[in-house]
Amino acid sequence: MHTKKFQGFFYLLLALLFLVPKSEAVDIEFGKGEFSMEMAVLGFSGKLTTDITTITLNETHRNVFTDRIFINFDITYFRSDTVRKMLDLYNRYADTACSFCNMCPFPPCRGCSEMCNQFPIGKYEVVGFDINFGAGYDVWKQYNNYLGVGLIIGATFPWIKGERAIDYSLDFMNLMRDTETEVMTYKFGPQVRGAFEVIPGLFVHGDAAVAFQKAWVENDSFFIDASVEGSFFTFNLGVDYMPFVKRQDAWSKFYITAGFRYKRWLVKDVKIGNVSIRRLILIPVSDLKMETTIAYFGAGYEF
Repeated sequence: MHTKKFQGFFYLLLALLFLVPKSEAVDIEFGKGEFSMEMAVLGFSGKLTTDITTITLNETHRNVFTDRIFINFDITYFRSDTVRKMLDLYNRYADTACSFCNMCPFPPCRGCSEMCNQFPIGKYEVVGFDINFGAGYDVWKQYNNYLGVGLIIGATFPWIKGERAIDYSLDFMNLMRDTETEVMTYKFGPQVRGAFEVIPGLFVHGDAAVAFQKAWVENDSFFIDASVEGSFFTFNLGVDYMPFVKRQDAWSKFYITAGFRYKRWLVKDVKIGNVSIRRLILIPVSDLKMETTIAYFGAGYEF
């Protein structure tokens, strides 16, 4: 990515880190779940699914200035397992070429048939950050219960790493070389969040947001350097429990948290350079869709 595309990301990250010391309640969440991705240009079609691990620094809701205005933020680092998958982009070419091999009765075609028996396998891994900052107004508030509406801004920065899992001796297999796709998205849109105290020290809270997304997608291997638009959606449902709430000491502010979080990034019509696989098959315009489904558990403290 070009340097200017990083600037907004780091400014937002620094702003969130500045807020941490002033927070009322911050928790660290460890999550495990599933990551899925769809983008034909990466060498596969359909959905690629793998396990994912996340670490999140989070503040769900903090009132500032008045007891009605609130802010919230979260910073998430995510990393997927490495997954192996057939390179369907190559296979589309192979299916066409090998159909001619099968019709050829002459001995020289045996080499062609041998080629058709080699199916390239790719390994993929996703690493990145997702950060969000929100502000809004509590339209209803009673004791520790609230319902608020507001706006979020944020940035998502994943690296999608791809490499061949097997080395191939045939020259044209080199087109399935190692590749890295960098995605940077900025998002802005409305959010809603609320919480309800079931019993003293036990809170159920949730939030959701839908945002417009501006994205940059870059992949040198496939000559992609595109600015595109899309959408972002997130939903979270969690429970916070303060086991020592009745104590009159520092432990009374300690809490544990657990929940479920879903996020979806959709980038429409990623433009790909006028390139082809061995000049035989054009790579189409492609959407990029990423989803995470995470169950998390963590601990925090009210200051």
